[in-house]
Amino acid sequence: MGSSHIELLFHTNFRWLSRGKILNRLFDMNLNRRYELQCFLNDIFELRNCLHDWKWLCKLEYLEHIYSDLKCLNLSLKGKEISLLHVQDKVNVAIAKPNLWQKRVGIGEVSSRFSLFMSFITSSTTKIYADTLKCITQHLESLQVGLKNYFLDLNNNIKWIRHPFNINTTYMLEDMSHEEEDQLLEFASDGFLKNKHKGNTLT
Repeated sequence: MGSSHIELLFHTNFRWLSRGKILNRLFDMNLNRRYELQCFLNDIFELRNCLHDWKWLCKLEYLEHIYSDLKCLNLSLKGKEISLLHVQDKVNVAIAKPNLWQKRVGIGEVSSRFSLFMSFITSSTTKIYADTLKCITQHLESLQVGLKNYFLDLNNNIKWIRHPFNINTTYMLEDMSHEEEDQLLEFASDGFLKNKHKGNTLT
């Protein structure tokens, strides 16, 4: 095929084909490379003919953005300094975004969020089909429902951990014993700890 590479090493590192980026790598390929991939996927694979199907490629490019966002969400939930409250903040944003994207895609406005998707569309003379946009909006709706079912709401009774010095004495938290309420009030009234708290992370 005119490629400068004529041999394949048996022991090699396939990080380039990591699951989190494989769709992105596919769209990084130019037309010649896609032809090579099409030859690699012989007639046995149904995906072979999809590589030149405009509607299928539009949906695949959209999924590349979604998988990329989910990968970023997954990575942001890891680390020693990540607490349950940090996780809830990230999850709340992830749940809210599909609703916003759904409204934009519903009116055909895809450039504001899916920049690579928009560049992929504008690079061709073919226009995106209405049924493809409808399919994307339906997927965004189901994605939001799925995230809500997967991530449960945070118990409001532990949100005081983020701001432990702003305790309202007229309303104490539920499910606390009298001893715990007294200890929390003493803690919230400690000026030394309050100053120390400002210079430390939540963890």
